[in-house]
Amino acid sequence: MAPLVPAEVGSVCCRLLRTRAAPVAEGRLPVRPGRSWRLGGATQVRVARRSIFAHASAEVGGTSRCQRAFSTCVQRKEGWNLASLFDPDTPLDPGRRALQYEYLAPGRTLLDLPLEFGGSLQVTSHTSDENEAPPGTPEGTTQEWRVLRFTPAEGSTNLMQSVAKVCLGPLHHSPAVWLRSEALPLDYTKTVVSIVLAGLSALGAPVLPEVASKSSEPLRILCIGLGGGSMPSFFAQRLANCEVDVVELEKQVVHAATKCMGFVPSPRLRVHVEDGASFALRAAKRATEEGRDGAYDAVVIDAYNAAGDVPGALWSEGSEMAEALSSGLLRRRGGLVATNFLPFIDLGPPSRAYREALAQHAGFGFSVQGEGSGNRLLVQTCGGPPALASLQDLAERLREEASKVADATGARNIIDW
Repeated sequence: MAPLVPAEVGSVCCRLLRTRAAPVAEGRLPVRPGRSWRLGGATQVRVARRSIFAHASAEVGGTSRCQRAFSTCVQRKEGWNLASLFDPDTPLDPGRRALQYEYLAPGRTLLDLPLEFGGSLQVTSHTSDENEAPPGTPEGTTQEWRVLRFTPAEGSTNLMQSVAKVCLGPLHHSPAVWLRSEALPLDYTKTVVSIVLAGLSALGAPVLPEVASKSSEPLRILCIGLGGGSMPSFFAQRLANCEVDVVELEKQVVHAATKCMGFVPSPRLRVHVEDGASFALRAAKRATEEGRDGAYDAVVIDAYNAAGDVPGALWSEGSEMAEALSSGLLRRRGGLVATNFLPFIDLGPPSRAYREALAQHAGFGFSVQGEGSGNRLLVQTCGGPPALASLQDLAERLREEASKVADATGARNIIDW
């Protein structure tokens, strides 16, 4: 979920800073340039006015250079830059920021449904100037934007839950509507995909083809919260060895995603309509009973109520999610949980809950915040190679794996028809 922002809003480059500060009491802390704080053990990521999704300009050995790699980490004086595979200005990216004005314009309402657990959802369609059929699609295919919003039962909100660029097939084509998995228009979805895949690869998970070929099991990702389905579709369709389970509490959201947003389930992209925390706990216990090393490599939480709050059952101490993490939800060889929060949320309590639930298996915790959407992604790692003894080691490993992951997903140039 992301705030509705003007098309001209700038993006940022996030700097992952090391810190030796002792953990501090829970609460909001002042943000000062060049400083890093601990929030319940999770290292904050500081923000600089550079593009997180384009060429990240960095000073390396006194020389300015540009990096265009997937979550590439470049050493700076104070810490590390995180860049990403997505360049917002390349004409090859069908979800590039320059096209925001198209889906921010008024659209046509396709769906307006009440939600079982409060509020309602709306789906609107918006004209795309690039409406011709993409290469490899049936003749007569056109393109347009689809936007999914949640509205609380009382008051109003300017939050867009999901944006997708969809293909509309010719008459009698099945499916009639399908989303372009390589198009991630919202900045926060690019951030989540970049950090999750780069992090998993750095931890030794089977993201890259050469690692996947030696693994007896596929890369498994649990996504809690479906929305329009763009992120789980990216994972499943851009990585041949990846299996994704998506858990969505509201059946109306599944209906909207499949009928209007172009989400297409498959044997490797499964949808479950139930409570996400309960599903996670059951999966963790089943994995333990079967003697497996965890149920998933990554858990991606992008779930909100209509008011924009992440349910406490997915992040609080003593919650079902905390119990699931302590019961073996993540692979101990190296996994991570990543939760997307809105900008004003204090990350101290959820970071402490995740870390304490993982106990001795807990690795590094950090958060990433990008200007534009302003969303804050809280990441807690589990296990990983012994060589990752510090955040500096993690950053160096990210740099080593970055270009390989970009190539594996076909996202270096976004389109690889």
